[in-house]
Amino acid sequence: MKKMILPLALTYFLLSTSLFSQGWIPVGQDVLPDNYYTWALSAIDENTVFAICENDDYSIQKLVRTIDGGATWNVVDLSIKPGYPQDIHAISADTIWIVYREASGTTKLYLSTDAGQTLEEKFSYQGNFAIGPALLFGDKGSGYMIDPSLIKGSYTNDGGVSWESQAIFPTYASGETWGMANPTNWMDAKGDTIWWGTSKFIHRSTDNGATWQSFDNDFSGGVETKCISFSQSGLGLAASNTNVDVLSMTHISASTDGGATWAELPIVNLPLEGITDVPGLNDAFVGVGGIFKDFVPGITHQYVSAYTLDGGLNWTVIDSFPLNAVEFVSPDAGWAGKILSHEYEGNPVLYKWSGPLTGNRLFVNDDAAGLNDGTSWADAFTDLQSALAIAEEGDQIWVAEGTYLPGSDPTATFLMDKNISLFGGFAGTETALAERGDPADHPTILSGDLNGDDVVDDFVTNRGDNVMTVVTMTAAVTNETVMDGFTISNGQADGTGSGLQRSGGGLYCTGSPIVRQCRFEQNVAFEQGGGAWVQNSFSQIIVIENCQFDKNTANAGGGVQINSSMFNMEGCNFSNNETRTGNSEDDGGGMWVVNSHGDLSNTAFTNNNANDFGGGLGVYMAPGFNGGTINMRGCLFENNSSDRLDGGASFSCRGNNSFFTISNCEFIGNTGVNDGGGLALFSDATTTAVSYIVDSCLFSQNTAAGGSGLRTLLNGSEIFFQLSNSLFQENTITESYGTGYIWTGGTGQANVQNCTFENNTGTISTGLDIGSFANNGGFLYNISNCSFLNNQATLYSGGLTLWGDTNSSPTFVVEDCQIIGNSAVERAGGIWILTSSDKFNATLDRCEIRNNNSPWGSAIGSFQEELSAYAVPVGSVFSVENSLIAGNTGDGGIITLDSFPGFEMMNTTVADNASSTFVLGDSSGVTLQNTILANPGHTEYNANTNSTATSNGGNLVLDSSLNANLTAQDKPETEPDFMPGTYEPSSTSPLVNAGVNAGVTATTDLAGEERIQQGIVDIGAYESPFGVSAAREVVVGEVELSPNPATDFLNIHLPESILEPVEVNLYDGQGRLMGQQFIAKGQMINVKDLPPGMYTLKLQEGGKSHAGRFVKQ
Repeated sequence: MKKMILPLALTYFLLSTSLFSQGWIPVGQDVLPDNYYTWALSAIDENTVFAICENDDYSIQKLVRTIDGGATWNVVDLSIKPGYPQDIHAISADTIWIVYREASGTTKLYLSTDAGQTLEEKFSYQGNFAIGPALLFGDKGSGYMIDPSLIKGSYTNDGGVSWESQAIFPTYASGETWGMANPTNWMDAKGDTIWWGTSKFIHRSTDNGATWQSFDNDFSGGVETKCISFSQSGLGLAASNTNVDVLSMTHISASTDGGATWAELPIVNLPLEGITDVPGLNDAFVGVGGIFKDFVPGITHQYVSAYTLDGGLNWTVIDSFPLNAVEFVSPDAGWAGKILSHEYEGNPVLYKWSGPLTGNRLFVNDDAAGLNDGTSWADAFTDLQSALAIAEEGDQIWVAEGTYLPGSDPTATFLMDKNISLFGGFAGTETALAERGDPADHPTILSGDLNGDDVVDDFVTNRGDNVMTVVTMTAAVTNETVMDGFTISNGQADGTGSGLQRSGGGLYCTGSPIVRQCRFEQNVAFEQGGGAWVQNSFSQIIVIENCQFDKNTANAGGGVQINSSMFNMEGCNFSNNETRTGNSEDDGGGMWVVNSHGDLSNTAFTNNNANDFGGGLGVYMAPGFNGGTINMRGCLFENNSSDRLDGGASFSCRGNNSFFTISNCEFIGNTGVNDGGGLALFSDATTTAVSYIVDSCLFSQNTAAGGSGLRTLLNGSEIFFQLSNSLFQENTITESYGTGYIWTGGTGQANVQNCTFENNTGTISTGLDIGSFANNGGFLYNISNCSFLNNQATLYSGGLTLWGDTNSSPTFVVEDCQIIGNSAVERAGGIWILTSSDKFNATLDRCEIRNNNSPWGSAIGSFQEELSAYAVPVGSVFSVENSLIAGNTGDGGIITLDSFPGFEMMNTTVADNASSTFVLGDSSGVTLQNTILANPGHTEYNANTNSTATSNGGNLVLDSSLNANLTAQDKPETEPDFMPGTYEPSSTSPLVNAGVNAGVTATTDLAGEERIQQGIVDIGAYESPFGVSAAREVVVGEVELSPNPATDFLNIHLPESILEPVEVNLYDGQGRLMGQQFIAKGQMINVKDLPPGMYTLKLQEGGKSHAGRFVKQ
């Protein structure tokens, strides 16, 4: 069976026979014992071939010949001469050249004019005992013999009467090696030019071997050139299979200029040990080889033969016979040898190619004026249906520029019910597929507009005559079918009933073809798949590459619908497609995928619209469809919209054990009327073990009522979600919650890592909104190394919202995050705690909450809104540890709590905020330990009478507002004595070694330093590296920095006492040294490449230090 091989995705199939008229036929059964293999061969024509065969211990060599196509054979024992036969070249049915290498290292070249019965020595030289040389005769009486072990060549220009030998190269370059799988294909010669290769170079002579040049073979990893071949047009392929145990060590490079430059092709896992051009076909090559690796369970050896018709870009696997040396003499005649150590059915001596390599080629041109029998461009069919009617399995149909109709009735269609290759985009003069160029230059249109009167972008007027489906592919179609280079337009699937007549206006496919470089436009389906409808029942992977879907419409899947299939889509564009209200789901304006497994990459969805879900893309896994897998990477969703939910892309899973990855994608400017602007993810309450991975994505300028960037609803059990390395910026919420929201109703885990939410706007939770619905069984949320910067909410929560509804059991771990510069017009500028559940538990560790603004709770606010029930969450805990809360502004308190009794702080610094630290409403409470409250000019603690404050000791409070609640281990009405410009303890600070160790579990402070360094913990977010009486650097003043916050450059206003350039050290918020340089007065420093966050500058002047802090936006 033949199988198309695709770049970067090759698959082998072990098959015993060919289903078609082309293929390898074993010949010469039992001519030799079954332990013989082919070392070299040389063919004269389809009837005559010679081969050197050797047994598996290399002790006996035989010469075999047939002159009747393999019906009869002559066998000669080559031990008539001493040594080992190395290569053979046949001149005629009787005349051959054979080169031997003797045990002494002497190489001898023999001529036989009686088919090997007698040998006459013609030339010899002293070499060494190694494999080689290889021998070829050209078409001008010239001959070439290359000995790679000596880097030496020998040549003749008189048909072998005289030979000359010369060193053709200096010594090999460092690391350069050579390897030979068989001498037949190891070098090639055309006219006066010879080529052969090593691990680094392709060596070429253009003057019969007199002089040589070397060119980089472009093989990655320095692998050895195993075989090389050139066509008469100068197109060449070189292949490497240096280590057959490592699939990645297989490479193919191509040259289009006679070997001067080479470029490795995106082909892997095609282990060729022999390759040959096909005379008469400029771009055609045949390769054979094998891979010895148990990479398929139960299969020890994998063998492959394949051909390419386009210079190596695409390969068709012919069969899995174990072939070695190969040579073609015409497009329909070739010979190949067999590989060592394999059991062969019937024990053939060689394999013979049967049938035309390319299949039959038919031509279609609507302007042709010849015989119109399809045999050439001049005599081409004038309509495509004529060609389809006579095409057989394996045939190609080439179609020239023009418009072609499937018939005269709306039920007419271009039917493809067998494996053929259909190519469009020709000018009508090409002789090779590579000559075609870009198919768009010569539009080949398959149209359903029978009367030619359709109105562009009008799917109603004059549509009654249109065919219901332009192209139909049946289940008999496999990857051996290619449709490439067509525009498929004006299908109108508006028939009665369902199925074919109402789905797939452009293409209706139940097979698994390769569809490449096609354009689907102006097609309509009254049910599913306006441009194309696919359902292949998982028979094979349908491949759709570099296709355009523009201005198609359907009730579902405006551009494409894929049902119950395996698919691979790459490099496509979906634009201006839409779904509209009808009998189907109204989902997937660009593409709708149902119950399928697929890979979607490097594809763009722009300006598509859905009436319901998924303006650009919709994916749905129904109940009972388990194990669904979708991998989406490198895709763009821009300016798509939905009249209901999820403007960009929507994934909905109701089956179990499903896995989805979305990586390196961009969601820009998408709109959802309700929730879901950029991306939406959903799992049903009945599902188990569903995973969503979102990595390295951009969400920008999306708009929705809620979830403007990301809408995530995760129900079910054992759910896993991860969002990492992604940026949310300038998204807009119009009504409700979350630039990104992650809402759960089951059990599982959600991780948000290394993400940034910046400059987003809207009503509520303009950063991240994450939490659990009522009565769920428990979910763990990890938020780490994230930044929430300059988000603005017109109501509540500028930065981060953590929530849990009644009787939910959410656990939040927030670590190493920055919540900076956010604002909320009413409440909770930085963080909103929203819960009525007694099982709510959250910890913030090593976080910075700075420069946020809101009238109430500018840093943190707790209050209840829009929960299913309101109650005081008696058992809930929100703990802040090793964190800094500074620079926040708002009249109603930095931390405002309403009906939240479980707020805890340990080793946290709350300083320099423009409001009271705590404002407690009814039924609220705080517990403090090793914490600093130092906000000059503001009362640190304001509370209602039914609220509580508890000290576990080790606190420093600037005023007396908490005196009644403090212990003897606290420090009331005390200045913290920070180092200038920082929140780190000075050398004389009362914070040093003044905390309470009991309950301290942290190992590091906010700066990442060891938390307890002298046996007693310090008070506040930063641990000092010295004891109470120890000396440390003297910070004598604060440095003024501007602008602050900074974006690109920072001005440092040096003290008057500093006259000479001084050393500047830059530290991040964790105290890590980020850089050093010397600056002079008036000199700025470049901070453009710094990540957003708080930084400290220290200037060293002799033994004194000046410090300042700034925010990088």
